[in-house]
Amino acid sequence: MIRRNAAQGTRSELILRTKIGAELCGRLDQEIKLKDPLLDEVMFAGLSEDDRLQLEKMLRQIYRNLESDAFKNL
Repeated sequence: MIRRNAAQGTRSELILRTKIGAELCGRLDQEIKLKDPLLDEVMFAGLSEDDRLQLEKMLRQIYRNLESDAFKNL
């Protein structure tokens, strides 16, 4: 569900989700929403629907950036 990618010249390793890991996270997200609908209410309290959509858009872009070849080849 994860893969390691050692950064050249360092001892640190990047840990990235695989496709299966991403799918599992999506399923877990749905489970959490089904089991605890108050979680969304608490997390997003004070955010308008537009704010929530903008946040989702930004998080998706960050995810795409982290999945890009440029990031994987660091």
